[in-house]
Amino acid sequence: MRVTNYLGAVAARQIFMLGANLRQIRTSPVSERSQKRQNHLRNLFWICYTLDKDIALRTGQPPVIVDENCDLTMPEGYTERAFSDPEKDDNPSAEPIFPFDLRLSMIKSRTQSHLYSVSAMQKSDADLLKSIRELDDELEEWRLSVPPQWRPTMSFSQETSDPNMSMHSVMLRVNYYLCMSVIHQASSRCKAWMQGSGMMDGVSSSLALSVEASRSTLCYLGAAEHVLVEGVFWTLIFYPMSALLTIFCSILQNPLDPRSRDDLDHLKMATVMMARIFSRNLPETEVEHLKLVADFVTELKRLAECAIDKAWREQSASSHVAS
Repeated sequence: MRVTNYLGAVAARQIFMLGANLRQIRTSPVSERSQKRQNHLRNLFWICYTLDKDIALRTGQPPVIVDENCDLTMPEGYTERAFSDPEKDDNPSAEPIFPFDLRLSMIKSRTQSHLYSVSAMQKSDADLLKSIRELDDELEEWRLSVPPQWRPTMSFSQETSDPNMSMHSVMLRVNYYLCMSVIHQASSRCKAWMQGSGMMDGVSSSLALSVEASRSTLCYLGAAEHVLVEGVFWTLIFYPMSALLTIFCSILQNPLDPRSRDDLDHLKMATVMMARIFSRNLPETEVEHLKLVADFVTELKRLAECAIDKAWREQSASSHVAS
């Protein structure tokens, strides 16, 4: 992680030195070569920006690129071309497809800043829940702006269909569900709830959305298994692991919840699913990593099952004593 942060800092410094963080406002005609150079620099900036915000959200570390030091005006015509499918688009002059939707990357940036930065950790319960609501509104506004054929559903289950499944739609969906999960998971920091003052309705519903987004991640990856390209281990592994940990924590928090057994099944199926997805033509050097992941998920499943069984035994014993 230190190496990643260091390389990110070096790349960001170079981007800023080249002025790529700013959009050049043309006051006079420029040569075609100068225009191509500026467009290329801006594309490099957006690639660094999206990766930086994603890494910050994954690791919990501060981003290297600060929004206040950048012009975040999107490329001209971006929203019209943002959802062209690189697997089907044979137009070589099409707008480059960035690692993530730029607007979603901006939401990731504000999520880290408003919910997980040092200053955000000091927010009162009311301010924290306000930030969560505002970010949730932004995320929903983004979702509704996505063309219907690509638009992620708020929840995905085995009964849900997606006729446009491709690696493009997979990355779109898992990043949407990740943002939903991370935004609402922050509600668990509410001091009133942490101090045992009871589960407030706002916190309860927010945490439920986080868990549902995690369930949707696993269900969608399982349904999209046939479109996943080979060699996606390091690209995708974070998403199911983040979802599994959220579901695991939910089981520990509410082992008697009616859906806990179903969530336990999600943990069981995830082990098989990930082995099937990620083991295809996996290089020998990566096999050990996959084995570590499988062992970890198996242990999560065992601990979750123990928590559920223990909670039911205690409830049964209490009921027996009361009668």
